[in-house]
Amino acid sequence: MAVQRYVSNKMKYNKVLLKDPWISPYVPETLWFSVTALKDMLSVYPTVFVKPNSNHRGNQILRIRNVSQQEPRSQKKSLYELCYSYKKEVKTCSLEEVIEEVVPHPEI
Repeated sequence: MAVQRYVSNKMKYNKVLLKDPWISPYVPETLWFSVTALKDMLSVYPTVFVKPNSNHRGNQILRIRNVSQQEPRSQKKSLYELCYSYKKEVKTCSLEEVIEEVVPHPEI
């Protein structure tokens, strides 16, 4: 019988899943958070999830979804929908506002 371990670190868990040839095709691309990584992911995927690395049991997850019309980006700025797992409110804003909302700021 195999012994199962609990892995509370999402990046370590991701590495374990990627080693399994049966599961790895279904594991979404996962990156450490940075503004550059967020911009890159939003340029590739219509929806991006930002999660804390440690286990928060589904709390503190942020869904960022591109809700812009299918118009050329040069004519209109992209709009994104922010939805936190612990709030009922959904907020629509620009990429700059997304970054302002997501990047932690030190308390002054």
